[in-house]
Amino acid sequence: MALRPMKPERAVILLVLAVIGACVTVPKLNRMYVITGRLPGAQTCRATVAGKRYDPARPFERRLEMYTIVWTAAMPGYRGTDRGEDQVIRDEWQRLQIGMPIEIVRVPGERRWFYRYSIYVTAGNFAFDYFLLAAEVLVAIHAAWSLYRFGRDPLA
Repeated sequence: MALRPMKPERAVILLVLAVIGACVTVPKLNRMYVITGRLPGAQTCRATVAGKRYDPARPFERRLEMYTIVWTAAMPGYRGTDRGEDQVIRDEWQRLQIGMPIEIVRVPGERRWFYRYSIYVTAGNFAFDYFLLAAEVLVAIHAAWSLYRFGRDPLA
């Protein structure tokens, strides 16, 4: 089965959507790499686990179970302490105890602090974002190819 070019109107719309999608996915992947320490530039801070929360699954609301840690920290350049929370996988939630010190990180240009091992940076989240980026690139390539073909042969 041969790959057929799209109509130009559809190609333009999909090309724009794919580029916009990639402009969201690439910075998110970059942020994830900085949080995990695979790219330099993260500002780190020591925090203390101040609480833990478990929200059971609610199948009728299509909600999965969630494990959340609450932390407090004396932030650099901030008077007093700040509070934050992150969702973590169950094993990490069970390992962490109230009062335990943890490291939180902030990506340059971001206001939010992240726990280095939150679900935001799990292998599954990386895999999903790489799949999404691959789909965005493939759609952009096909749309650009369709526009190129239309420009060469408008009757194709």
